[in-house]
Amino acid sequence: MQQPTHSSTCSVNTGSKIGLPGQSINWGALNLGLLLNKEHFQRFLEAKGMMVLDVAEIHKSLEQCLVLNLPQQAVCKFHFRNMRFNILSQNAALTMRLSALAEEAIQKSKETDSQTKQTQTVSPKDYVVSLICETIGMDKSELKDESPLSSLGIDSMQAMTLQNLIFQERAHGKFLSQPAQRF
Repeated sequence: MQQPTHSSTCSVNTGSKIGLPGQSINWGALNLGLLLNKEHFQRFLEAKGMMVLDVAEIHKSLEQCLVLNLPQQAVCKFHFRNMRFNILSQNAALTMRLSALAEEAIQKSKETDSQTKQTQTVSPKDYVVSLICETIGMDKSELKDESPLSSLGIDSMQAMTLQNLIFQERAHGKFLSQPAQRF
């Protein structure tokens, strides 16, 4: 039994040989259907290196695919830094195929990040305070340094969510080894 992608590619190639137009477009994660506005799933995919395409990006990509008019194309959006740490470090075949592309994207990202860091330097404390206030919907003036996380309504699951957000946004290479008891 053949895979659907293989059979659609075969039919496209066969049609192209006899003069019929045809394309096979393989789409990555789209912000449609099951993934529509599902932040939790989208963040999970992003942590693994796969970004979700929004509707405007889908339209633009489809237009580019139609202009290119190649028989088979793939449309994906990657987060190369996350992919390098989570996927490429564990899969030698993908590393060989994507390493040059990933390194180029990471270099461009580093250049952009260094420009951003020069204009936006936020202390770790201010960053954590703003992240907690944004997550739980609290005003910064109401938050005290000695406030226990439990008194703010932050349970273990929400603490893990905060930890993952810090990991993703600040690109630290590892999670905290011990959960913090106090803010």
